[in-house]
Amino acid sequence: MALSNREIVGKGLDLLRSGLRPFVEREYRRVYGEEWVREAGEVLKGDRASLQDPDAQALLKLMDYRWAEVFDEKLGRWGRTLVKELLEFRNRWAHQAPSPLRTPTGPWTA
Repeated sequence: MALSNREIVGKGLDLLRSGLRPFVEREYRRVYGEEWVREAGEVLKGDRASLQDPDAQALLKLMDYRWAEVFDEKLGRWGRTLVKELLEFRNRWAHQAPSPLRTPTGPWTA
């Protein structure tokens, strides 16, 4: 049976998670040293489960909330825009909100 669009997007978010996790962890360690887990826990409001096996949303949140301190130097403004877009996209997917691409007033309509 073919995968639904929702399942395909879910697999894409899993791939994003796999790629982002080592990068986010490395950059947090670079900036915060041994305190990186405490700092990440502060961002995630002490949700230790999210730190043990963070999903794409948790990783993007870690990036967004500490952008200036951790990621701005390497990724710049364009990277920040991508993180914001991915957060919005992931939230719409997770909450099954209609895609802006399918609405009559969306950016891709004629």
